[in-house]
Amino acid sequence: MDGRVFVGGGGEGYAVQQYLSLKYPNRHGLVAGATGTGKTITLQILAEGFSAAGVPVFLSDVKGDLSGMVHLGSSGLYATFLLWLLSELFEELPEVGGPEKPKPVFFFDEAHLLFDEVSKALVDKIEQVVRLICSKGVEIYFCSEKPCQHS
Repeated sequence: MDGRVFVGGGGEGYAVQQYLSLKYPNRHGLVAGATGTGKTITLQILAEGFSAAGVPVFLSDVKGDLSGMVHLGSSGLYATFLLWLLSELFEELPEVGGPEKPKPVFFFDEAHLLFDEVSKALVDKIEQVVRLICSKGVEIYFCSEKPCQHS
């Protein structure tokens, strides 16, 4: 691995490979687009690239294979679990400054479903923890058809 993650093709005919340096992504990302534009494939490519680079990856796919185990009506429970998990990581992980690569990376596909029917207070708290946790080397990507739903 040469310290970067493949993110897709660019240029004419998407023939020019594009990469993200492992030392720069220690911020959070948003992959947004309409149905069928490749959001989930983009997350899959990023997750595979981070994993191949030795970065632990957590991938949440609410509408995929796991959806039979989680009812979408329990979005509030899932969002509460997300807040707990990120809060625990924030409390337990040491400050890392500018690491050579992220420590863990979290991908949340169909993120708008995580926040349906959730109180504004809970969303505000999750946003606060997400902003703070990057100092611990944790990177978070949200993928959504509705990126401005709660702004």
